[in-house]
Amino acid sequence: MPSHRVPPSTSTRAIARILLIALCLSALACAGGGGSGAPRSYKIDHEYTLAPGKKLHPGTQRALLFPMNVAFEAVAGLDVANDDLFRMMTEFLAAQGVTATRLSQREYARSSRIAVAKVRKQMMSGESGTVSDQIDLGKIIPLILEEIGSDAQVVILPNIVMRVAEYGGGRLLRWDGVVRRERGVGGGRSMSGRIKAGSLHTLIFDAEGDSVFNGFGGLDPIYEIKMAESKFQVRDDLFEDLENLQEGVCISFNPWIDTVDC
Repeated sequence: MPSHRVPPSTSTRAIARILLIALCLSALACAGGGGSGAPRSYKIDHEYTLAPGKKLHPGTQRALLFPMNVAFEAVAGLDVANDDLFRMMTEFLAAQGVTATRLSQREYARSSRIAVAKVRKQMMSGESGTVSDQIDLGKIIPLILEEIGSDAQVVILPNIVMRVAEYGGGRLLRWDGVVRRERGVGGGRSMSGRIKAGSLHTLIFDAEGDSVFNGFGGLDPIYEIKMAESKFQVRDDLFEDLENLQEGVCISFNPWIDTVDC
């Protein structure tokens, strides 16, 4: 189970791009004939875990959205669409009859600090007087809800993560339930191999801190290839395609919510 952490502050976008380009060096793909736009209709195929009997039901009406990347360390430069993603998640849940409230970073830091202190006190060993530095999120979630006076029935932890996309013919990239078209490849070339891509990783817990669901939804490739320079670079329009973001949000909740055609 993921453990509690407070994400570090992000660096400037310029520095982030340099870091991301460095990460891409291990994911270079081979140039090789392309077609037109990526298909929008396909079977959802992505990694997820759904606890038995925990699928969304009509009785679930209130959710609390934690800040981005409290469960997994944030990758610098991938936070450019956080506000759009939170808005989309809120709207997506509202369409299913679930009212989602967003917990601010400041309030999360305050309430989680108090919750962690309580858990540490409860776990304190009589012999050594110490506990592990890592505390499962499931243990602090009920205490956070109590501290902020929330009656949320589920707690949702969104994370922007780097995943591996695979070229699947022509210039199409496939990962985490989505298909996207490679940018920057011209001259009828096709691509093969793998490259880093961004996904929304959604974790859901109930009010008692029990894990309900976690799933991934692909957002967009992080890089585009510059054939003239034979290198990858961070996309200038990273996560600006709102349609792609909406699709990723929808898929990241599937099949906890499976009544929507993503």
